[in-house]
Amino acid sequence: MKSDQFDELLRSVREGDSILRGESEPSRITSVESITIHGIPVRARFDGERYFVSDDVIDLYGVGDTLDEARDDYWLAVQDAYTDLFAHSDHLAPYLQEQLAYLSRVFTVEEGVIE
Repeated sequence: MKSDQFDELLRSVREGDSILRGESEPSRITSVESITIHGIPVRARFDGERYFVSDDVIDLYGVGDTLDEARDDYWLAVQDAYTDLFAHSDHLAPYLQEQLAYLSRVFTVEEGVIE
């Protein structure tokens, strides 16, 4: 594709527009949506095939075929991270201590989430 054709394609593709990838597989360009999961601010996006949920606080993500699956996968990653950080709390780097403190507040609010 020539540069001017690519520039034209970029101008014509707007949020929600359908584009073609490969032969004839349509894909949707979607915006990033800000949501919260158990009080943690996250971004959810759809790439045309799967949903992704990620955050900037503890740098975790979840993936799924549906938004609910991605949210559940993300929450499992948060629980695993908290469990691991808590188990090694006596020898964490400062930024990991901050993550543990943050997650401790999340799980204090969500009492009973981790058994």
